[in-house]
Amino acid sequence: MLRKAIVSLLLTLGILTTSLGQTKNDKVRNIRDKFRTINSEAGYLTKMLTNEQFLEHMTDGGGHLTGYFKNGQIKKIIEWIGLSYCVRTFEYYFWDGQLIFVYEKEEDFPYIEATGSLDHTKLELAFEGRYYFDNGKLIETKVTGKKRIPDDWDRDIGKNSWR
Repeated sequence: MLRKAIVSLLLTLGILTTSLGQTKNDKVRNIRDKFRTINSEAGYLTKMLTNEQFLEHMTDGGGHLTGYFKNGQIKKIIEWIGLSYCVRTFEYYFWDGQLIFVYEKEEDFPYIEATGSLDHTKLELAFEGRYYFDNGKLIETKVTGKKRIPDDWDRDIGKNSWR
């Protein structure tokens, strides 16, 4: 009888410490599973805003903001902005109304030495940023490449905030 109580207590403590003591890697893995689930679901209600409806200043290539809703809750937002030198995309992922992940991508128009201009027929991946959030706090940042021009997002991300 005492042995069963001890085993039961140890199992309960083990479960509690496992769930409460989740490592950062565990949290990131959990967030990845959630945004994969969001991306694999179908049947979203989508709402799109064009550049003049959400941008304070118009850009050369325009832009759009698309929200993906399921059962009255926002699940994902995609922000696409066309600039004279690149295309910038931000994907925001939400779980139970909380921001959990942001994917940022910059694709640049390559510079042509011979003409001294940009080739607007091609895009080259220049930068990718992955930002993982847990309970409203930035817990992990993974970036590759380099942006042509840093922006406010770069400064804000260091303050654990988002757009």
